[in-house]
Amino acid sequence: MSSSSAPPFDLPEELESLRQEAKEHAREGDFARAREKNLALRDRSRALGSALGEVLGLRFVGLCEYRMGWYEASERSLQEALALARARACRSQVLLISNHLGATVRRLGRLADAHDLFKESLANTQLPADLDARARLLGNLGALLDVIGDLRAADDCYARYEELVELIVGSGDSDDLARLANARALSARAASRRGDLDTAKAKHDDEHRLAHSCGDAIKKLGATLHQGKIERDLGQRAVGEVRARHFEAAHRWFAEALSEAERLGQSHRSGDASYHWGRLFEAEGRWAEAHGRLVQALKLSQSDGHTYLQAEVCHALTRLCQQCSLHGEALFYLRKTAELRNGMYRPLLDNERIRDMAQTRLAELSGLASSLVDEARRVDRPEEDLADLKKLVESISGKPFSATVPRVDDVWQWQRSIREGSRERWSKLLSKEVYDRLGEQSKADLVMADVAYHGAIDDLPRSAHLLALVIEREVRERLLVPLHERYRSAFGSRPTGDSNTTKYLRKRPADRHHAPLGDALVIIEELCAPAPTDPGVDFAREQVRSCRGALNDLRRLRDPITPLGSHSSLTLRKLRNDAAHGNPGSASLDRLSVDAVKRALVLEAPVILRSLTEIDLRRR
Repeated sequence: MSSSSAPPFDLPEELESLRQEAKEHAREGDFARAREKNLALRDRSRALGSALGEVLGLRFVGLCEYRMGWYEASERSLQEALALARARACRSQVLLISNHLGATVRRLGRLADAHDLFKESLANTQLPADLDARARLLGNLGALLDVIGDLRAADDCYARYEELVELIVGSGDSDDLARLANARALSARAASRRGDLDTAKAKHDDEHRLAHSCGDAIKKLGATLHQGKIERDLGQRAVGEVRARHFEAAHRWFAEALSEAERLGQSHRSGDASYHWGRLFEAEGRWAEAHGRLVQALKLSQSDGHTYLQAEVCHALTRLCQQCSLHGEALFYLRKTAELRNGMYRPLLDNERIRDMAQTRLAELSGLASSLVDEARRVDRPEEDLADLKKLVESISGKPFSATVPRVDDVWQWQRSIREGSRERWSKLLSKEVYDRLGEQSKADLVMADVAYHGAIDDLPRSAHLLALVIEREVRERLLVPLHERYRSAFGSRPTGDSNTTKYLRKRPADRHHAPLGDALVIIEELCAPAPTDPGVDFAREQVRSCRGALNDLRRLRDPITPLGSHSSLTLRKLRNDAAHGNPGSASLDRLSVDAVKRALVLEAPVILRSLTEIDLRRR
């Protein structure tokens, strides 16, 4: 059995010309232009009295809006198209529009609505007349079941979809090739899930070939992204040089996918690429790079309204922050994940057919939640915080929270455990090479910052203060003291000048170690500024010429630091001074504030501690 996947529409020549122009723009990935042409098709069809032309125009307007990430607008256009198709008895179009509409409401997070729409539409298909519509509906139902968590049923849909597409394709035109590419991608997903990565790789390779043969920009973009994912998965299974080769290939594919998605204005695909690239960095143990990509993916998914991706990214950030010992931020992202998943999956609990699947997806967070909440409750917390934790656990488990008191370890055993874990964690956070470059006192302070962080909420100011002292000490010992020694060797106490740099350089040798963080930041700013000042600054600039890039990175130390979920900010300088002098403001620090400081120093680009270890005038 074989037929063309895109039967000719019985449209007047003028309308068919508009449809083809819109189709070509869509094939190139220019959905804004395609939408304009489809609006013209709709309007001209109304003028000529062509019911089919009007339905097609509205249907393709909705599809363009879907591709542009305008999901609410897409739903409105598709609902209008569906009502018109039903009124005009365009039965085949009713099925195809329902398929697009189901995909749109799924993207909006209304999984129950999408499930009912796909099931109802599939029940209304008649074979062999509706073979094309049935195939499309099976593909999208599989994607929905994937999200819901019924993986076996999803894989069955993918297999049936691929089989039907093989039957449908006829002439081998671009539409046929695009459909086959999509079928290969879904079949590869099923193979990957059952652990058959070799078959998945072969399917994705065929998808890539078909996507480039059909010339469809979106299919090519999807195939590129899928190549990155399968290379990452193959790398995670491998070891040594083979693992490195797969990961290197995955980096190239993800970089290409993100670049192409940005060129096409596909924020949804940009978010996907950033998310999966972040997961690759995480697999490599490169936590700072992973954090950067995941935060980028979160911003894109929020602007795109892609609820499912938001939940997946927040879940990944929860795990990553937990590994980085940012427990306040881990709980923040866990709350966001629970909120998003509850919005998607709680309504499904009323649907008998998929209730168990929905409960499974909700329960996926239980282990992570138990670990984080148990750790959080070891810290001295006010009653309102404990009530908030109780509410979080109940929102995830759907059961009453049993407020058992966490087991308290022997204090010395607990402290040894924190110390040992801290050294390993800082080494991973910064990389062993960077961590080993730090001074011994700085390493000790980083460990004590962790001990203070995990001890009790009253020690949080000390934890933040120790982080600031590490920066202060490393800047002083790597940059300022060597500059002072070189300057005194060359000029003694002359020449004079008004800059903070020169005033420091002219200090007595016994006072050269007195350089508070605030003064150090002003000196760094003077060294990086382009304008001429005085001989002392000119001398210092010449000395740091080879590390200007890293020095410029340190200017970020003056930037405001904003805790997650807060509208107020703090600075490292003020935080250091408040904690050192016992100012009341330091007592109000919470875990999110301390996490924000740590994040600013070791996760956000450019990574401050990494750049700082690239500066060491003692070696020159």
